[in-house]
Amino acid sequence: MDPFAANLAALETRSPEVAAHVEWLDQLGGFTIAEAGGHRLVELGGRALESRRDHSGVARRQADSVSNRAVVVLGLGTGFLAEALIESGHEVAAIIESRPEAIAAALHARDLSAMLSRVPVWLIDPQLPAGDLAALKTTAPALVPLGARVATDPVLQQFLASWPLIGRVTRAPRVLVVGPIGGGSLETARSTARAAQAIGAETRLLDFSTFADGWN
Repeated sequence: MDPFAANLAALETRSPEVAAHVEWLDQLGGFTIAEAGGHRLVELGGRALESRRDHSGVARRQADSVSNRAVVVLGLGTGFLAEALIESGHEVAAIIESRPEAIAAALHARDLSAMLSRVPVWLIDPQLPAGDLAALKTTAPALVPLGARVATDPVLQQFLASWPLIGRVTRAPRVLVVGPIGGGSLETARSTARAAQAIGAETRLLDFSTFADGWN
């Protein structure tokens, strides 16, 4: 049974824009799915993106060699590496891919719904704000590449090479909360400001309730 529909639904929970790119693809752009060792593996040009003989074992060994707890995975493949990192106690902050066809192939290959419902998938986009990447790297400084996938894709190779050059967020975020003059939303605005301040944000509340008498 093709797990695509269930995987797509899971993808939509954390990565709705990526899911929209993937949903209506009618071709996989050279990616294929082959049987190996009792599992279905994504291949590109006849080359498997994980080990045909011991995909789970190879993924576990790579995961065990990663010292950072929070990581970003470069290349989805059939999902074995990202799953192995999660199972070994790592926090996978995101999986980065360059082509929606690669994601679609993985969604057709095997059930990834548990992972996709908790880990966002990013598509490399020239319009991706540098601040988003800096925030991601601040959360998860280690980039873990799926070697065979990266070797097939110049865009992923370029991203891997540029990762050390991406800065991290070094100051607390600034939050401006604009409150209403009155009503039930006033306390919501105040609670929002307190919550932002509690997590370390530089917070300012514009409290217009002082003008309530003049407005009335």
